[in-house]
Amino acid sequence: MISIIDLGIGNINSVTKVLDCLKTEYKLVSKPSDLTAVSKLIFPGVGNFRSASMKLEKSGLKDPLKMIINSGVPFLGICLGMQLLAEKGEEGGDHLGLGVIKANVKKMVIPYKLSLPHIGWNSIEVGSAKLFEGIPNGSDFYFVHSYAMDVTDEKVLVCHTEYGSKVVAYIERDNVFGAQFHPEKSQRFGMKFIENFINLC
Repeated sequence: MISIIDLGIGNINSVTKVLDCLKTEYKLVSKPSDLTAVSKLIFPGVGNFRSASMKLEKSGLKDPLKMIINSGVPFLGICLGMQLLAEKGEEGGDHLGLGVIKANVKKMVIPYKLSLPHIGWNSIEVGSAKLFEGIPNGSDFYFVHSYAMDVTDEKVLVCHTEYGSKVVAYIERDNVFGAQFHPEKSQRFGMKFIENFINLC
């Protein structure tokens, strides 16, 4: 069964609707005692890194969640849920993430003609990324964010999109996957992406 981290900040309903369409069982996790019999984890997130970091600490989920991820359980972080895999985020001041991936989350630097947050559809160069199996290279996905990962871990596979410059759109390392975009809002390719996480991991 898939466990969905619910800190009250995520786009839970949209994610569960996709899982319902895919006829996949799931449960919501909001406290450490919910983390039993976890086969896969999805961490959706919308909002502020500072607030999410504090809620993760307050909930008591941070250490057990990190332990489960490091044990090899497949994990998919979406948007803020992906950013929290990093060591640190600078939104609202410097705050600690889970530290699973060697990365920092920084405000995007963009040309004057573009605006933040970055909202809309952008294509992704998917390369050999596992969760894009069956999805054409250069397919469009839906983004909403002002901060992005700066990945320094050479063992991480990184896929980019373009928004004034190259922006990290996806990360993959062993059992850990992250999408800066929102697959749950990205129509058929987004559904295929989540289906791949369910079936290939």
